[in-house]
Amino acid sequence: MTGKLCLMLDVDGVIVNGRPEDGLSWATDIANDLGVDPAGLQKAFFEPHWPDIVIGRKNLLDVLSVCLPALALFVRRQDLVDYWFKGDSALDDAALLECDQLRADGVSIFSGDKPGAYESEFSYGPSGSSRACGRNGLFSTNRRQKTRPPIF
Repeated sequence: MTGKLCLMLDVDGVIVNGRPEDGLSWATDIANDLGVDPAGLQKAFFEPHWPDIVIGRKNLLDVLSVCLPALALFVRRQDLVDYWFKGDSALDDAALLECDQLRADGVSIFSGDKPGAYESEFSYGPSGSSRACGRNGLFSTNRRQKTRPPIF
């Protein structure tokens, strides 16, 4: 009996590597651009909540609603998410080319992306995860499968 080969990719750090303009972290200029202290964001948001967000136990926007006012009173949670996903969207063309070849060889490719319903067109557009996966799909870390853009 022969099985079909498949490959599961993590989007962050595999297909997407930092900011499109320079490959640096999406948060490099967040203090200047949004007035959010990156160390404060790490301490108030990522350290205590990220492990539960990535497995779907907590909702990204709900947690930001609680954390963000203490960090940047006038920044809306959706503005922060949009800034984050736009800034974390540099595509790795070499990885995408390898995915093209693997798919051409019959390998099914799946990928996982940012938690919940908040994946964006920046990483799951015609040239991002959807290109890497073809028709196979995107699995979010909160266990919901996405099959094609638009995601929601």
